[in-house]
Amino acid sequence: YGINTVEELAKVKFVVAKGLTPAGTIVLNADNALVVEQAKKLDCRICWFSEDENHPLIKSNQQSALPCVFVQNKQFVYASGDTEKQYIVDVADVPMTMKGAARHNIQNALGVIGLCMALKLPVDAIKRGLLKFGSSAKDNPGRGNLYAFNGATVMLDFAHNAHSVAAMINTAKQLPANRYIVMFSNAGDRSDAD
Repeated sequence: YGINTVEELAKVKFVVAKGLTPAGTIVLNADNALVVEQAKKLDCRICWFSEDENHPLIKSNQQSALPCVFVQNKQFVYASGDTEKQYIVDVADVPMTMKGAARHNIQNALGVIGLCMALKLPVDAIKRGLLKFGSSAKDNPGRGNLYAFNGATVMLDFAHNAHSVAAMINTAKQLPANRYIVMFSNAGDRSDAD
């Protein structure tokens, strides 16, 4: 509907900031250059997240006592001016990260932690949710599902754009294997069950 580039899509996604109250917090990915650029236009509280504890936006938020989420010593960490640094859970213990191989899901978990903290959910509930949500078809059908078949590990994902295809290839490269086989298919007429 008139959105033809990733840059245009980034602008559209920032419409959510208009729904914030003055006391609201928007949770943003400091590792994404398009997000960082769009954030320059905002006038609201930002909780940045990054895999890099030394990212300049993470450091800036910490120095300004603003919320941020990052990975430190292979753990998810939340920091804010009103609390001590909180170690949430080890990255490798969160099933959807596939022991840290699925970096895109590390990013997703960082964003979830920031959002849950902005909503003032208990840290224990956040931890339980992260430890429970896996990569099975029961948890997230068609997204990073792992299967064992005839001595092989099969990873299935409905990677529907170039970014998600790259994420899945990068994840597979982190998993131990003697060889890798990649198969692509387009979505077509599928049943609701599929």
